[in-house]
Amino acid sequence: MTVSRREVLAGAVALGAGCVVPSKPDAGPRTIDTQLFDQATRVGFSPETIALSEALFPQTVSAGVMKTDAVLLWTRAVGEAQVVVRVWRDVGSTTEVALVHERTVTVPSDSGGVKLTVSSLAPATWYRYAFFSSDLSRRSPIGRATSRTTTAPTRCRCSARSGRSSCRTRATAP
Repeated sequence: MTVSRREVLAGAVALGAGCVVPSKPDAGPRTIDTQLFDQATRVGFSPETIALSEALFPQTVSAGVMKTDAVLLWTRAVGEAQVVVRVWRDVGSTTEVALVHERTVTVPSDSGGVKLTVSSLAPATWYRYAFFSSDLSRRSPIGRATSRTTTAPTRCRCSARSGRSSCRTRATAP
């Protein structure tokens, strides 16, 4: 039996097309049980009903350095020695939340900048957070943070090279 080059190429193209086209549609993202990660406690708490204090928290809140299980939270507080930070998940109720993290933090007297890392968060999950006065009567703006920004596998140790050049005057330019 002799097979022509044309038949081999046609078979290879057909085989390749079968590999590219999925046999069934994507089922979408996996669902995870967030409770297994963040160990949240359902509590009666309605942060929107607590008075917003621009005097105590003159700047907004911020989140950064997001990882698959942690996030860095920041704000500036003026006039109190300590503030309380709360991180929660919404549970579809106006009077209850799934409280993930609560900690009293000392406010540095020199800058008022308060920052802390919250860990043990569920990946790909939205969390809400705010800073409160120590008696929980006043609050900062409410922020939203997610732990979904890290997408590369943690075992990937790819190297990257970068270069930078600058000159102050044209006389010293390369």
